[in-house]
Amino acid sequence: MRFIDKNFKKPLALYIVMGFLSLFLLFYFYNLKIITRENFVFHQDLGMLQLLDKDLNLFIRDKADYLNFDQAIKLTNRFEKHLEKIQRDEAYLKISKDPLIVRDLSAIKSTYTEKRDLIERYKSRIAIANNSMRYLPVLLQELESFGNQRVGKTAQMLYERISQYAFGEDLDHPVFARLLRQLEQYGDTLPMDQKKIVHLYKAHISLISETIRSLHQIERDLSHIHLDEKITRFSKRAHTHLIQKMEEAVTIDFLMIMMLLLFTLASGLLYYRRIRSENELKIFKEGVDKSDNAIILTDPDHTITYVNRAFEKSTGYSAKEAIGNRPSILKSGMLDPSFYQELAKEIREKKRWFGEFINRRKDGSVFYEKASIIPIMDEKGELLSYMAIKLDITQEKLYQASIQKKNEEIYEKHYFDQLTHLPNRNKLLEDLEQSERQRTLLLFNIDDFQQINDFYGIHAGDNILIKFAQIMIEVSLSYPKQFYRMHADEFALLIDAHCSREEIGALISQLEANISRASFFVSLQQQISFTFSTGISFTGKGSKNAQTILIEADLALKYAKKSSFSYAIYEPSMQIAPDYEKNLQWLTRLREAIEEDRIEPWFQPIIDRKSGEIYSYESLIRMIDTAGAPISPFFFLDIAKKAKLYVPLTKLMIRKSFEKFAQNDYRFSLNFSFEDMADEGVVKYLTQQLSQLPHPERFTAEILESESITNYDITREFISRLKRYGCKIAIDDFGSGYSNFERIFQLGADYLKIDGSIIKHIDENEQMRIITETIVSFGHKSNMNIVAEFVHSGEIADLLEKMGVTLMQGFYFAPPGPDLDPKMVLENEEIKPETTPA
Repeated sequence: MRFIDKNFKKPLALYIVMGFLSLFLLFYFYNLKIITRENFVFHQDLGMLQLLDKDLNLFIRDKADYLNFDQAIKLTNRFEKHLEKIQRDEAYLKISKDPLIVRDLSAIKSTYTEKRDLIERYKSRIAIANNSMRYLPVLLQELESFGNQRVGKTAQMLYERISQYAFGEDLDHPVFARLLRQLEQYGDTLPMDQKKIVHLYKAHISLISETIRSLHQIERDLSHIHLDEKITRFSKRAHTHLIQKMEEAVTIDFLMIMMLLLFTLASGLLYYRRIRSENELKIFKEGVDKSDNAIILTDPDHTITYVNRAFEKSTGYSAKEAIGNRPSILKSGMLDPSFYQELAKEIREKKRWFGEFINRRKDGSVFYEKASIIPIMDEKGELLSYMAIKLDITQEKLYQASIQKKNEEIYEKHYFDQLTHLPNRNKLLEDLEQSERQRTLLLFNIDDFQQINDFYGIHAGDNILIKFAQIMIEVSLSYPKQFYRMHADEFALLIDAHCSREEIGALISQLEANISRASFFVSLQQQISFTFSTGISFTGKGSKNAQTILIEADLALKYAKKSSFSYAIYEPSMQIAPDYEKNLQWLTRLREAIEEDRIEPWFQPIIDRKSGEIYSYESLIRMIDTAGAPISPFFFLDIAKKAKLYVPLTKLMIRKSFEKFAQNDYRFSLNFSFEDMADEGVVKYLTQQLSQLPHPERFTAEILESESITNYDITREFISRLKRYGCKIAIDDFGSGYSNFERIFQLGADYLKIDGSIIKHIDENEQMRIITETIVSFGHKSNMNIVAEFVHSGEIADLLEKMGVTLMQGFYFAPPGPDLDPKMVLENEEIKPETTPA
């Protein structure tokens, strides 16, 4: 019996195993059939989505009218039903836990919604256009019944063009706009009831034009919506996941058979993963250790548990010294306690903190750090530790301080006279602009001062000016006041009140008495006396700008000198009438020049002194008079701004310059004021021209720094739009305006062009040389090329070359001309680089 039992147990066990295998195989094939059917239905629904999307595309491409929009509604409804059905499919439910699958399906939904909304907009726009098109013939018939041939003919031409535009032909917008203006002009001559019909017809024409343009935009927007690609991507990803699910099912079915093998494989896999995790952790730790950023880990109680090598190098504390301490060992005491309180509040709330520290190293030296503190939490949201990632920005802070110091130096040189230490003309102009209160401006000029300089020497003249400035400062006045030195022997006094004639007379008398009592020595034993003349103007109530106030005071001063008066108060009769007449004459000449196409770009080369070759050309505007002679913009540009002709001149210069340089390989540049950059029409026209230029990277936009840029956001946006085309940016007339180094650095310019008012005096004025060297140093450290303007002699060119300036522009090399003539420049032996004889 035992033998039978013993022999029976083996086949019984075999039968049991075979039975389980058979049942497992049956379950496997049944499960495979279910999965296959689910996958088939799922892919069938996806295929239907693609077909419906193609039908929608055909519907748009065929430009269906409103009569068959029911078909579009049916298509969208079917699309939405199939989309909902997909979400209920068993196959989708199995893979919907994958965020990528959910994201792809959401992308299909959002893209479809965008496409459906555009179709709805398309339908509404077509309805608007069709309604207006049906109404146009009725209005046109009424217009023709007026008997006015000009109105009828213009209306008929507009109808023909809008009809052609509606059927897909291009519309000549300038001609179309001109016809609309003509119709409006002709309609204004008609009676009121007929004029209303004309305006109604014009409104419908304009509405149709704008609607068709929006239809074209919708069609373009639809062409950029690739719903089919998103469906295909979703289908591929879903297919991949379903295959994975199928493989998982097969794996489960064979789990009982492969138990031992799977257990072994699982053990091996776990071991591999553990080894890989350890390797990854080792790589991560090595990366953290070798990071250039200082990294600190602390426990929730802010005790340091880890620091990397960069921390040790930056702070001087070793890891052994730091671990177990708190980050407060780095405190410098230079930050307010509220700073640390705010920091502690942020990290207690488990928020990420960004900021800057002023810390102290182990050796006591102070350094600056930019830091990010990140709370690290477990899966349950419980705080595990804090990680601080820090970057030493001490050098950056020092560089910013250096820039600030240079700004202060430039400010001092730009706004204060170096001889008398009084504020200068630039400061006066700024002070005049900063207040709308009524104030009094007195402009003083020492009579016959040139004779003092000629006879006694410049040193004696300087002593006289210093003494004169001291006496002016000591004058007593009940109102707030400020003295300025304008230039040479000219001074100014700005009184923060509107003084009466009696007060002005008393002040002048006091100054004259002080001057007469003072001793002005021109040598140890010789002293002289002198007189001065004064011109006075008033600021008004915000109606005058600084230049106008100063000009009025200057006119009064000239009038006083001419009339041998000690002072004169500005009267409008001194200049206004002649100015009006002169302005009208220039405005007439400018309009005629525009109409007769006599506004031309002239070109002045910028020379590379190292190679002796032409580096680029600057396009400069010129008005050509009837005799063919060029006229500088000095005479007509301000008039153009006042007469609203400035923008047309800018666009004309852009067009003609681009046409000129599209035919050659030269670099070239154009000047743009802040008014140009703030005018969207000018910027749009410029970018359109750039898109048609063969090599836009050869173009440089010169921004006028002397224009006192008031909105750096607009300037940065202008620069950003040009940089997209590869264009270069130059700061023109640098040194003549605010010259804020930090602002200029932030603009990311490629060139700095030093203003001619600085360059032309560097061979004889030490202050100008220092300013030039400062600008050149700043430009080179900021990786900007330096261009010197107004180079009028070889001596100045040599000085600039010694300072490191190689790009130069000026009459020494070549004046501006109507043609690009490199021979005239390159034949000048003075500008060629030196060569060593063979």
